[in-house]
Amino acid sequence: LSDLVISAAGFCDPFLRDTVRVWRAAGILPVWSVGDDPNGVPVGAVPSPASDPAVFSVGAADQNDAILSTVYRGVTFCPGPQGTAPRLVAPGVDVAAALAGGNHTDHAKRSGSDVAAAHVAGAVALIRGARPDTRKVSVDLLDEALTRTGVSVANGQKRLDVEAAVNL
Repeated sequence: LSDLVISAAGFCDPFLRDTVRVWRAAGILPVWSVGDDPNGVPVGAVPSPASDPAVFSVGAADQNDAILSTVYRGVTFCPGPQGTAPRLVAPGVDVAAALAGGNHTDHAKRSGSDVAAAHVAGAVALIRGARPDTRKVSVDLLDEALTRTGVSVANGQKRLDVEAAVNL
């Protein structure tokens, strides 16, 4: 899981391309947040490395499946099969989060595609835990299960459905 942005939206930075492909070959699904535009006006593309088709890109949605307005979304620009990002949206608006400090009362609400990406990374762990046989299948099948079972929401996006992905 990562929230690293290394290029502007609409460009492809090759910095992590080989690494991402090695991860996939090793059975690791690279889950990346698409990022959020601090000005609140995302262009019709996403920054790299989330724009790489080998990356499983994730955006944020609220409890009503409305996509957070600051989330990047649009076409991918890295070499490979052209697609759109994010692949899925997940809970990422006003999500309760623990704060560093060790006090059990230290908590806050966080929003952003980084929060949503954590949900998808957790879903991958749940699928693999519930279905140990998925450790032997290609990451492409896991990727497909997550996207195919996603629930359609606004703007042609799909929202994570963990139970459906586990059952598939």
